[in-house]
Amino acid sequence: MFKHLLSSIGIDGMTVDTLVNRTQYDRNEPIEGVIHLKRDDHRVNRIELTLIERIANDDDSSDFATYDHILEKVILTDDGSDRIPFKFSVPDHIKSLDHQFVIVTQAFIEGSIDAHDEDYIQFV
Repeated sequence: MFKHLLSSIGIDGMTVDTLVNRTQYDRNEPIEGVIHLKRDDHRVNRIELTLIERIANDDDSSDFATYDHILEKVILTDDGSDRIPFKFSVPDHIKSLDHQFVIVTQAFIEGSIDAHDEDYIQFV
């Protein structure tokens, strides 16, 4: 009972780790990798992978140094395994190859804190 209570608030609960096959990609090739889940007794409703272009914010009145431009979002269903492969294409609407690019993975977990991971990649 106590362990279930701790995992429901994110202590010793499910974790997600996204491993991309490489950290550098050509814009014309798909991004591939695998999501590793360390499971507990909660159910995963869905897993979202979001490719973000992180851009410096030049607005002096803003409290934020950067803002995120979402390039692509992929929703995966949980098949119950601890390893979930993924593959998605890079869209054409990248603003600049000089920006930071992040793959954000979020596992939406029923009755618990959602698990989250960020991985940086580059385009050449």
